[in-house]
Amino acid sequence: MAYEYSAHEITQMAMDVEEASSEFYQGLADLSEEKLFKDVFRELSRQEAGHQREFKEMAKDLADLEARHAYAIDIYNIMKRTTVELKRQRPPRSAVARAGFIKAALDLAVSAEKGASEVYQLMRDAFGSPYRKLLSAIIKVEKTHLKKVLGLKKKLVQAK
Repeated sequence: MAYEYSAHEITQMAMDVEEASSEFYQGLADLSEEKLFKDVFRELSRQEAGHQREFKEMAKDLADLEARHAYAIDIYNIMKRTTVELKRQRPPRSAVARAGFIKAALDLAVSAEKGASEVYQLMRDAFGSPYRKLLSAIIKVEKTHLKKVLGLKKKLVQAK
């Protein structure tokens, strides 16, 4: 089954995911007591906000392009599910519950980073040369986010 989207629609979805990701990571930074976690989450939040600005600029350029292209995956549902899950996270009040929350949040972050990278690779392949370099750079940063999140998960497990 093929799913059809315009470049502008996908860019709008990417902006929503990046905004939710930035807020999600900032919330984790505010919740974290360990300096390493706090610093990494702040950095991830800042980078995601930067991606949102880059997609916003891209969306302006693509606003007049209404041509729809077929994709093998349902980009809308992937991006929407990610956005909803990131926004749904609410930190618990107790310190004991917070540790479990951060682990679950890191699991969600891994899933979100993987999903974003997959969609951005599709965008890079479909959008053509003007955006290929920018999307490649964003994909590279998303992959470093994934490594950082996996590193935090490992550190969290070791701390137990």
